[in-house]
Amino acid sequence: GSVQKFFFRDLAGIRRGSPGYATFAVEPQVVGGLTHARAEVSTIRGAISAGWRHDDGTFELDVAVPPNTRASIRIPKLGEAHPMVSEGGVTMWNRGEPTGSRPGITAARQEAEAVVFDVGSGDYSFVKGT
Repeated sequence: GSVQKFFFRDLAGIRRGSPGYATFAVEPQVVGGLTHARAEVSTIRGAISAGWRHDDGTFELDVAVPPNTRASIRIPKLGEAHPMVSEGGVTMWNRGEPTGSRPGITAARQEAEAVVFDVGSGDYSFVKGT
């Protein structure tokens, strides 16, 4: 129902892009006083999971992208004009510019409310610090 849709699509942010989740987006929504959310979707290609934590100015997002799929991962800025974002301990975005490279990450860009990374299959751990 609509509650399940809210948890998967809105809070955890898992949104199907093409049939069978060959492409999808992870667009987590930090709302109210919530400090964390996690969801997993079973697909024909494997499990997609997304889990986030938010406290004291730090936002962490862990995402699993199954084989033979591609994802667009949006890290919310949460009011910061120029956030710093790292993945796997490597700074990937700083002061409005891409700064590093990591296996599986093919592109990075800034939008009004998020920093967006295009990725292939794999496990990713993003951290947005203050």
